[in-house]
Amino acid sequence: MVVDLDSLWDFDHPGPTEKRFRELLPAAVDSLDISYLAELLTQIARAEAMQRKFQEAGKTLDRVEISVCQVKPERLSRVSKRRSISLSC
Repeated sequence: MVVDLDSLWDFDHPGPTEKRFRELLPAAVDSLDISYLAELLTQIARAEAMQRKFQEAGKTLDRVEISVCQVKPERLSRVSKRRSISLSC
């Protein structure tokens, strides 16, 4: 089941938002929907960066890049965007 990730965001509280996203990870992995998994991981990285957990955000984005050959191009732009935001904070 694909969840609307934007609806889960609470930008004032990125910690609980990250937790909600992480709770979706097992089902996302089991679904074998690489595109959805990649998007979920980019949102986790975004939440990590908002908490100033920059190394963790980078590692999370590395997980996305591992499967990059299977991901749709529009998802890749989110990876690049999140990585640049993480590095600029």
